[in-house]
Amino acid sequence: VYKEMNTKVRDAVIAL
Repeated sequence: VYKEMNTKVRDAVIAL
């Protein structure tokens, strides 16, 4: 679960 959240956060950073 933690890994999934980390991926989402990374995606958000990339979108930024």
